[in-house]
Order: sequence, then structure tokens, then C-alpha cells
Amino acid sequence: MGEAEAPAIALAGNPNVGKSTVFNALTGLRQHTGNWAGKTVGSAQGRWEFQGRAYQLVDLPGCVSLLSQAVEAAVDRLAPLLRRQGRENPRWHALRLLEAGEQPATPQERALVEDAWKSHSPQWFADALSAAQAQAAEDLARQVVAGLGKGYSPRDRKLDRLFTGRWTAFPVMALLLLAILWLTMVGANAPSQLLSQGFSQLGEWLRRWLAPAPPWLSGVLVDGAYTTLSWVVAVMLPPMAIFFPLFTLLEDLGYLPRMAYNLDKCFARCGACGKQALTLSMGLGCNAAGVVGCRIIHSPRERLIAI
Repeated sequence: MGEAEAPAIALAGNPNVGKSTVFNALTGLRQHTGNWAGKTVGSAQGRWEFQGRAYQLVDLPGCVSLLSQAVEAAVDRLAPLLRRQGRENPRWHALRLLEAGEQPATPQERALVEDAWKSHSPQWFADALSAAQAQAAEDLARQVVAGLGKGYSPRDRKLDRLFTGRWTAFPVMALLLLAILWLTMVGANAPSQLLSQGFSQLGEWLRRWLAPAPPWLSGVLVDGAYTTLSWVVAVMLPPMAIFFPLFTLLEDLGYLPRMAYNLDKCFARCGACGKQALTLSMGLGCNAAGVVGCRIIHSPRERLIAI
């Protein structure tokens, strides 16, 4: 197997954890090591053979966590205790404890967590983790996504100017929402009436069928359970059957992400984010669906604001 065909294995991790030492031991090379962070500033490559197969080893510079000097310090105090207690992935459990996503199992854990909360609240830790994850996603996207020039997809660029333009974004959004609401309310009238009439006729048939039964039984089954259920279905089903497919169409056409982009700054002024645009729109059709949809918002604080 040639060098070009050999699978590549990258040695990645925090600074000063022994990556270069492992690299030298496996490849037989003499990559310079030191007991201070940041010693390796470039990448070194070497060949390693194991069980008759060749591998290309790459020694990468140490990577620093995207989390802040406050989060890492708290994790460094918690992780050794969790490791001694036999917890798998102690770093993950430490982060969950700090953001109040997990309850301390021992008094020692509780003491360390409460000590960390003296300087920063659980909400602050949760927001810091959310920000770090978003930053990591942006960095990865920046490394692997490449544009095809200004002339790429002229149709999408024209739609962007219309749907996200300075003077057209909000008027277009208002017109679209009003059109959807009008179609929902007007279009639901006819099927709602048909369903109501059908359920009413079926209810009369049920009353006649239960005529020999005690009056209280007919009252519970027909006047109570059946009538309530039929009213809810007749009133709610038609508008929901119109409203949500229309919003699905807007999502498939790419408008909902543009609407979230337009409203992001507006929501940021009250501590929320553009993702709330979707749940807000869902709430126009049914607030229960809007509240359930808030699970797409990662930050607990922003999720509560949206709810």
C-alpha cells in the first residue's frame, strides 16, 4: 500500500497532553517535545505500521477549548471527582451538573457545583455551552463550505433581495402571513360546516340508538363525550389542515429561514433568537404546537422566553 493510500490518523487534543510523545513512539521520528503548552505549532507526518497495515500519522498542534476560563476551571475541579466515582465521560457529566441539567449524586459533587455557582449562575453556564457549540459549528462550516462566486444561483439571490431586503423584507412577510391567515379562516369555513352537519346527524342517530338506555348514560356518552369531541374536530381540524401545510410549503421553498434571519435582531432585543420566528408563526395556528416546537431552541433561557 502506497503512502497516498494509507489511512490518515490525526493526533488531536489539548496542549501538553503528550501527542508528540505518542507520535514519536509510533513513528520512530524525533518530533521535538516540551513540558509547556503550544510547543507544536505545525503539523508533522509519519508512517506507522500495525499488523501488516500502514497508517499515516499526523501530529496536530494542541487545540484550546472554545469554552471560557471560568467553565474550564469549574470542569477541572469536578471532573477528577467524577472520574474517581467511576463515572463514564466525567467531563460531559461535569458540564451537565454546571448547567443544572443533572442533579449532584453526592455531597462532594453538590459542594463543588454550588461553589461554581457563586460566581456564575446555572443559566450562565448553559448559555456559555450553547455559545461554544454554535461557535464550533460556525468554525467547521467555514472550513468545509466553499462558495461558487457571485454568479452562483442568481434566482436565489433575487429572492434574497426580495425576502431579506431592507425595504421589502417586513412588508413581504406581513403580506404572506395575512394571506395565510385569510386562506386559513375563509377556506376552513366550508369543511367546518360540513363536518359539523355530519357529526350532528351522527349524534342524532346515537341518541335514537341509546334511547332504551338510562338518560344519564346517553348524557355522558352523547351530550358529553361525543358532542365535545365532534365540536373540537369540526372547529380545529379544517384550519389546521390548511395552516400547517401552507407553512410546510413556505419552509420547503426556503422562506422560513429568511424570515428567521429578518427577525433575529428584533428577537435579540428581548433576549431571544431568530429560531423563535417559526414557533411564533406556529402559534398563530395553535399555541400548543408553537410551545412544543420550542424544543428546537437549544438555549434554555431563549427557549423559556419563546414559550
